[in-house]
Amino acid sequence: MKKYWIIPTVLVGMIGGYIFAQNDLSGSAEKAATITAQQAKELALKQFEGQIIDFDYDGDDRIPHYEIDVKTATEKLELEVNAKTGAVTVVEREALNATKQTANSITEQQATDIALKQFAGQIIDFDYDGDDNIPHYEIEIKTATEKIELEVDAQTGAVTIVERKTLNTAKQPVNTQNLITKQQAMDIALKQASGQVTKAKLTSKNNKEIYEIIVRDRSIVNTFDIDAKTGAVLSHNNWDNKNSHNENATSNVSNKPSNLISSQQAIAIAQKQVAGKVKKAKLDEDDGRYIYEVEIKDGKIEHEFEIDAQTGEVLEYSIDD
Repeated sequence: MKKYWIIPTVLVGMIGGYIFAQNDLSGSAEKAATITAQQAKELALKQFEGQIIDFDYDGDDRIPHYEIDVKTATEKLELEVNAKTGAVTVVEREALNATKQTANSITEQQATDIALKQFAGQIIDFDYDGDDNIPHYEIEIKTATEKIELEVDAQTGAVTIVERKTLNTAKQPVNTQNLITKQQAMDIALKQASGQVTKAKLTSKNNKEIYEIIVRDRSIVNTFDIDAKTGAVLSHNNWDNKNSHNENATSNVSNKPSNLISSQQAIAIAQKQVAGKVKKAKLDEDDGRYIYEVEIKDGKIEHEFEIDAQTGEVLEYSIDD
């Protein structure tokens, strides 16, 4: 009798194992990928044109998928491509710090030309900043007398002076032989104006040695150019700071030509290069040449310009601190 029970038991076990195996195979089949690796790559690059930098397959997840990293011209993306349906999901995207100059109307060459047109010299550093709110070129120029840091607007071409430093250039010493002394020049000025001398400087203008003298008496200011050889007063200007507007503009030239720029234009030319308060703007004539002398004070630093009154060219620039 026992052997009759053994046979049915074996049959039941075989049938149960078969059913279990079928169920297991069915589950594996559901997880099997229908999208190949090559198809997954094509789907990713069709949606995001670029270069695949990483590729992996994850079949352990509930939804089997391909993990693909794509790098485009502007960003890096992490994608998942469903291994059954081919659906593409963006997991993460990161913008690259790429230089974007396509929207700029000013090219690098144009920015260079603009900078060198304003400051003749040598470009020692050049960079582009597209991350700022206003994209611009950062340019450093070295001239014979100073180093200048500029920003050129990449859309408009406007020039902004960030910083300028005077170089310690060796100046040819003035030959003081046969020249009057500084004290003598001060005495000459004080014979024509009362007050206190606040500036007495020996300099060279148009190959002529002169003393620049400033005499102040409260709000009254007198300026002199005195020939350092003869002691002759070449120019004398005065004004009252109390009654002046924000700019002091004077002239000791009579019957001046009609083709000269105005004092306001000369001031504007100087203010394009430095910031500060205009202390003086006067027109002088020297051997038939008309020149504006403009002084701008920025804190303790005094900027002095000589500007051609006919062309607007900056002939001389110096800093006193």
